[in-house]
Amino acid sequence: MMVLVIGDVCEDIYVYGTTERKNPEAGATLLQQTGTRSSLGMAANVAENLRAFCDVVSHFPSEPYSKKMRFYGEDGVTQLLRVDQDVRSKPYQLSSPEYYAKFDAIVVSDYDKGFITQDNLYGLIQRYKGPMFVDTKKTDLKPLSGPTYKINSLEHGKLKSEPDDLVVTCGAGGCWYKGENYPAPKIDVVDVCGAGDTFLAALAYHRTEYKDMAGALSAANYYAAIACSRPGVYAVK
Repeated sequence: MMVLVIGDVCEDIYVYGTTERKNPEAGATLLQQTGTRSSLGMAANVAENLRAFCDVVSHFPSEPYSKKMRFYGEDGVTQLLRVDQDVRSKPYQLSSPEYYAKFDAIVVSDYDKGFITQDNLYGLIQRYKGPMFVDTKKTDLKPLSGPTYKINSLEHGKLKSEPDDLVVTCGAGGCWYKGENYPAPKIDVVDVCGAGDTFLAALAYHRTEYKDMAGALSAANYYAAIACSRPGVYAVK
């Protein structure tokens, strides 16, 4: 199975340290840095999760990427602060229908950083008639009906119009699809970073491979729970 992933990318940077004293200049927590690591997130994390299931081709914007810097205390789990540096991307350039036809599914991860515009998303829908799954920050989705859309409950409250095929994720509350709730496994949550990416990847794979939406939603909840049980952005294995 071959899946094309298109979308915005960021660099996830994790800074770890101890918090044994206060900053004498401001009275705030002082983080004494002990370690750091980085990885690519957003659409790149969707692609990395999909690689647990199938072959992946990706179309991402060129660097520089947006950055998300997360600062953690000595337990490596408690997030103290996140600092974002947003970068606008040049719009994605559409390919021919023949190029897209070779893929079993297309997954779009749109964080509204400029790479996926309303026009090129519409053009993509027109060019590809197979299974398409879209996670987007856009709010006017009715004109873009066709794909299966996945958004979270906060994004759902901001919609101006809804598409016909919509999955709404609700964290510990699982997800909703066509008026039915699909519960999530009960776990001890460590970190929710990137769980939506994992959900999207599992949903796209299982829905395309097995043609069973109920089973795909249950699988997506399961793998997203695994991601939430690990610190930082985690790609399932």
